[in-house]
Amino acid sequence: MEPLGSSREDSGLEKNGGEEESSSRIRKGMRGRLGPWRLFTAGIELTLRNLPAFYLITFLCGFLFFFSLALVLLAAARLSGYSDPNAFVEEGKGGVLFNLLTLFFFLVFLNLTTGALVYRAVKSLGGERPSIFACLKKALARILPLLAVSFLVVVFSWIASMAFLIPGIWVGTMLSLAVPIVVAEKTGVWRSLNRSASLTRGYKMDIFLASFGYWVLLYLLLYFVGKIPSLVWAALVI
Repeated sequence: MEPLGSSREDSGLEKNGGEEESSSRIRKGMRGRLGPWRLFTAGIELTLRNLPAFYLITFLCGFLFFFSLALVLLAAARLSGYSDPNAFVEEGKGGVLFNLLTLFFFLVFLNLTTGALVYRAVKSLGGERPSIFACLKKALARILPLLAVSFLVVVFSWIASMAFLIPGIWVGTMLSLAVPIVVAEKTGVWRSLNRSASLTRGYKMDIFLASFGYWVLLYLLLYFVGKIPSLVWAALVI
């Protein structure tokens, strides 16, 4: 007589084995076809496809960051007997509170922005176009694991960088998918870190080069876009 539940366990083992075999086949098939340039162009294409939504999410989170910081500082100043928040910050413990609040709100809204952008990007790959508020709602629901994962990624990368720069880059690249995984797969903190290490195995150099090129291009674009108003003003004056 077959033990109760054995068939279910066997089927589960077969399913897990099949998934591992499938992942292995996909990895072998993709190896040699993936590269820095392909990853770089895919990132650019994904950004351009969602550019208006990405801009609105970033703008809205930036506005909420400054608004929340100003509102809390104003309330703290009033409770401390200051009518001017600037005087509260410059005197006594207001400066320390300002620095702590700035760091706190920066981390919260940075991860909120990242989570919303990731959710929008992942959904767009499947042909969906979730609204800005839906993206922010999903990111807000995962804000605690997002904060924990981003903190651990920074800590582990910093510890590795103490040995040398290259180990820090290696660890940072290995864990670079942990934050997106938290949102896309709704996994826990350690599961997301392990999953990122598994997915980046064999592709760390490709991911690093593609990410480096993407951020260099973004920096140059922001730099020249920022120069446009001054150039226009100079042309009008001349």
